[in-house]
Amino acid sequence: MNYFINTKNELEDIIKREIDFVTDGFICILAGHFALIHDRNSNKAIPAIFEDIKDKEQKELVKMHPYMGYLPSKTLQQGISLVNYAKENSKNSKILLIVNDWQWLEKTGGNRENIFRDEFYKNFGLPEFYKKEFKKNSLDESVLMPFKNDQGEIINKLYFSEKRLRNQFSKHFSLTCPVGHGCAQEYVPMLSKMEKENVKLFIGFIPKTCQIAVNEGANKFKKTYGSDMKIINIFVNGLFKKDFYENIEIEII
Repeated sequence: MNYFINTKNELEDIIKREIDFVTDGFICILAGHFALIHDRNSNKAIPAIFEDIKDKEQKELVKMHPYMGYLPSKTLQQGISLVNYAKENSKNSKILLIVNDWQWLEKTGGNRENIFRDEFYKNFGLPEFYKKEFKKNSLDESVLMPFKNDQGEIINKLYFSEKRLRNQFSKHFSLTCPVGHGCAQEYVPMLSKMEKENVKLFIGFIPKTCQIAVNEGANKFKKTYGSDMKIINIFVNGLFKKDFYENIEIEII
């Protein structure tokens, strides 16, 4: 089922209706998705969230990037709004933060190693913008879905790594669930983890550039593994001319 919308009210009407249908298990909302880039001053990996970037030129470059832009901050705010709605209606919900941690980082070490990526996950907490939004809504890190290994042990309590998800796809899913696009290889293991967490409704705010691949991964996951989890993919532009909610496409799988 597909919807094309242009306003926040239209989006919330559709998503809240789906939240109302949930009777058990968890609701998980992928929101606040950001990429890692290099800070020009510290030579460290930092989130591509323009509201937090100090270097003025770099801030403007991120703000005008079609993949980054307003996507991290606006989708996080929308995710928080939906979590609050779920809570008001006695539904259990979590936010999932996924990080593009491979595309714009300088290459170091082998295929699975990168000192900038490793340092980020070891030392960086929540972005300042996210901390402020959580505080305004009386939320803390406990609202986040933790990233776990196959044994159920927490690898990272804040973030899902795109690189780790791709590695897991190659190791565990590639033979049974072949897909043709890179982003699809992240979505399949991520949805598998949501299944293990008893997620019944998965809502994902995703860059439009990933639309074909993400839909491929979601459809292939459900067909291959017979999951009854409802998946709502919401494809948004990182930039907008008038309003963030213009030209949004929603696919319910």
